[in-house]
Amino acid sequence: ATPLQHPVIVYEEFTGNTAAINSVALEARVQGFLEAINYVDGARVSKGTVLFNIQRDQYQAQLDLNKAQLAMAVAKQTNAQAEYNRQATLGKQDFASQRAVDDAKTNLDSATAQIAADKANIDLATITLGYTSVTAPFDGVVTRHLADVGALVGYSGPTKLATIVQIDPIYVYFNI
Repeated sequence: ATPLQHPVIVYEEFTGNTAAINSVALEARVQGFLEAINYVDGARVSKGTVLFNIQRDQYQAQLDLNKAQLAMAVAKQTNAQAEYNRQATLGKQDFASQRAVDDAKTNLDSATAQIAADKANIDLATITLGYTSVTAPFDGVVTRHLADVGALVGYSGPTKLATIVQIDPIYVYFNI
């Protein structure tokens, strides 16, 4: 018999482990009752999908309160500006003491500073309100939920709600 010539594919079989490229624990950063779970355990989700909703009433109310305080501070600044302008004009004409002008300037500066503080409080309240919605940071698969609807979360620090893993692409580890 004549020997045959055929291409031979060289291959090896290895035992390996797969691992996700990214894996993130989804945590409740604010305290409140879990109101909704918006996915099915093991489901694929896309980036930005809202996965959990935490009670937001008190955080919305805090934001509204901070906005009202800002409006009040703006009104006080407007009044302080008008008073300072009056006192400065009277001071130039020697009808008001330098102390009255300085007091009006101090009140104006204080009102301006209060506006800056109230704007910062609004920013903080907006950020905190945003934490009431837990969203997917990337496309992936979400594991089973670790807290049920109605559970109080975040009362003693961050509460782990679930884990999201990115499996496209995926790492494979093996020894040769």
